[in-house]
Amino acid sequence: MKVDPGIVRGENAMRAAIDGVIHRHESSMLDGFADLSTDEAAFAVSLARRVVLEILHEVRPEGMTREDYNELSHNIAEHGWVGYDAPTVRNFLEGLVAERHHPTGDVDALRLLLTCAGYLVGGLTEEDEEWEDYLDEVENRILFPDRGAESQSSQPR
Repeated sequence: MKVDPGIVRGENAMRAAIDGVIHRHESSMLDGFADLSTDEAAFAVSLARRVVLEILHEVRPEGMTREDYNELSHNIAEHGWVGYDAPTVRNFLEGLVAERHHPTGDVDALRLLLTCAGYLVGGLTEEDEEWEDYLDEVENRILFPDRGAESQSSQPR
């Protein structure tokens, strides 16, 4: 199977941004997006959105409650250096889940999306695991949902 190089570049940009969030390198968070075509950037954004949604579903398969959103938003806002307050994060996440936010052209929304993705990936990576391996698992569940359901443990992270 031949993979479109644009998809690879888009995924790499998303991964670089997540790495920037996890390692608190805000200045380099969006660097990987600079050389992407419009389609590649749209793919990276779509993938980051799907990563956030998949992880939220993993953590709360029954759906997020208002309290869940409040707690998660507070924790992401406490990430300090990203510069978002809890209500902004909560509104963004609620809109993302309700499919009201598609941050393709808004740099601030893109930063917030990638911040949420990085926070979730970094926060849910097991102690004996690399975040890249956990992200691989999440992406595999996105790409192969039927296979992912068979191999997942019954316990959320």
